[in-house]
Amino acid sequence: MNDITTAPSATYRLQLHAGFTFDDAARLCDYLSELGVTHQYCSPYLQAARGSTHGYDVIDHTRPNVELGGEEGWRRFVAALRAAQLGQVLDIVPNHMAISSPENWWWADVLENGPSSHFASYFDVEWEPPEARLRNTVLIPILRDHYGRVLEAGELAIVRQGAEFKIRYGDNTYPVSTSSLGPILGRAARQSGSDLLAFLADAFSGLPRPTATDRASVRRRHRDKAVLREQLRRLLEEDPFAATAVDQVVSEMNSDPDTLHALLETQNYRLAWWRSADRDLGYRRFFDVDTLIGLRMEDEQVFQDTHRRVLEWVREGVLDGLRIDHPDGLRDPLEYFDRLRAAAPATWVVAEKILEPGEQLPREWPIAGTSGYDFLNRVMGLFVDPEGEVPLSEFYQAFTGQTADYPHIVRDKKVQVLREVLGSDVNRLTNLLLQICEQHRRHRDYTRHQLTDALRELIAWFPVYRTYIQPYSGKISESDRRNIETAVCAATKERPDIEETLLEFLRDLLTLAVTGDLEKEFVARFQQLTGPAMAKGVEDTAFYTYNRFIALNDVGGDPSRFGTSVAAFHDAAEITQREWPLTMLATDTHDTKRGED
Repeated sequence: MNDITTAPSATYRLQLHAGFTFDDAARLCDYLSELGVTHQYCSPYLQAARGSTHGYDVIDHTRPNVELGGEEGWRRFVAALRAAQLGQVLDIVPNHMAISSPENWWWADVLENGPSSHFASYFDVEWEPPEARLRNTVLIPILRDHYGRVLEAGELAIVRQGAEFKIRYGDNTYPVSTSSLGPILGRAARQSGSDLLAFLADAFSGLPRPTATDRASVRRRHRDKAVLREQLRRLLEEDPFAATAVDQVVSEMNSDPDTLHALLETQNYRLAWWRSADRDLGYRRFFDVDTLIGLRMEDEQVFQDTHRRVLEWVREGVLDGLRIDHPDGLRDPLEYFDRLRAAAPATWVVAEKILEPGEQLPREWPIAGTSGYDFLNRVMGLFVDPEGEVPLSEFYQAFTGQTADYPHIVRDKKVQVLREVLGSDVNRLTNLLLQICEQHRRHRDYTRHQLTDALRELIAWFPVYRTYIQPYSGKISESDRRNIETAVCAATKERPDIEETLLEFLRDLLTLAVTGDLEKEFVARFQQLTGPAMAKGVEDTAFYTYNRFIALNDVGGDPSRFGTSVAAFHDAAEITQREWPLTMLATDTHDTKRGED
């Protein structure tokens, strides 16, 4: 990383939101400079969902957040940084986008146009699940009760906004597919006697279907619907009789659950009871947050479209560094970092990577290091007396009656979240594994239940957040191979009721001993699931149930490891200085569970 020319020596992180804007940050520049800070380290500030307090729910990668002051506020902030001779590090979010707001026009286009959307390939959506009822359909689990009950209670309605039609549920709106407008306009044409309305009804019905993904059909659908919508807009503005007829039809449909249901069945999404997300969700999320959808950052076009503005700021010298949020969610983190490094060769880049004790950051990643969880846990360990472990453990066991050791608690909590929180993710992986087993005659008789059980157990014993195997190029490191072997051995020992040959088959799949198109896809998806299982099972569950000494229960920590010797601390510092001299050293972050005091 010798080509990095802008590495900070001291950063100060600012959490921007509507109550602390670009102008508020600008007013701190002189003060921070006097403190010796060299770079302001900003939370994500591209356009986020309205009311966001953190900025990780990005809806538009092309502009600064208007709630923070927008373009003008951002320019004032940059000017203040320069006047104070401060650099800037920005936290960016490549893994996911927010879909809670209709202002995310990429996602709105997907809902309106389905697989034929220009942006359908941008999101990690499974358009062809095994369940026929969900094919080419995005499940939106937002309803307070079962769909039919909500529909019959009159809580779903069509609304017209000019020439656009939407489905409204509470404060949420979803676009109506343009190719499904024919029946609405046709009924209105018959009531009003409008020939132009009848023509538009036929034309909308004749648009290429949302499932048509060949280039010619996609081009024709988007071209024609734009022209037709403009014609409809003019008609509704200029012909009050036609507009009144359309509104009358809309009102009639809203009062008739059967007719409204028929329209909803033609959409590219399926509104459903919120609990449906537990098993049937057809897209990758950020952990278990249904409103944060995974991006297919492995697609070159997705990378370019999401990073264009940030890379412009890098080239203009506005940004000196980037903190990459949750790279473990990406399909291929190395490919991402290589692409980012090629676009920003002299920029200081750190990854929000949680390393388990003894785990090393992949040496081939072309970055400066991590965002500091590893360092803060080593520092914490200096303040813990190892001699206190035995008496504290004896007291804790006597007081709580808890006899399970920490590794088994982690296993149990990971299984719990895989069953109760990440069930949809496990189901999608199981579906793929079923297809693979069907192609291998020695394994085709395994049931869905057996495969699900084996996957849960294997992931539960995984010793790190994830591996970094590149199945399409056949690359696997020795450390990844060891971690897979460790998990398989533990699952085999702890669950003798799971067929050993099944766990061995999973090992062979993950270590690329058995390979093929489906097998490679399985490895890629498996690696994107182990991280959320660790995060939800350990950080959000085990850390709040294993309370022997809660100071150790922090991100990147291991509560079963009691203290760090001074010698071990210095050894780790020496390795860091030699291998990652420009990494971030933090004693606290916005994600840690405990304050550094």
